Amino acid sequence: MVISAAFRMYTEACSWLHIEAKTCWQVERGHGLSPVLSCEGLGDPVYFYLQAVWLAAGLTAALVFLFGRFLSRSVPGGLVAVLAFFFNHAEVCAKN
Repeated sequence: MVISAAFRMYTEACSWLHIEAKTCWQVERGHGLSPVLSCEGLGDPVYFYLQAVWLAAGLTAALVFLFGRFLSRSVPGGLVAVLAFFFNHAEVCAKN
């Protein structure tokens, strides 16, 4: 819900500031198929959501580094924590 509210605020701000938030074009799909509209940019909900997910993943990695750095009192300790997070990510998300 937070991401959807942020998307709504973003699109409203772009509209108010007269900024183009997405670019759209028509794609011809071939003989017998109707054309479709394709869009890209942060004004498109899918692009906005994916950018929000990548931002959250980056913040998670940064926080893991900071916690590892704080607990080990060394930069290599933070790097080891981030590497352990990435290498063990599949086990965390796996369904048994």
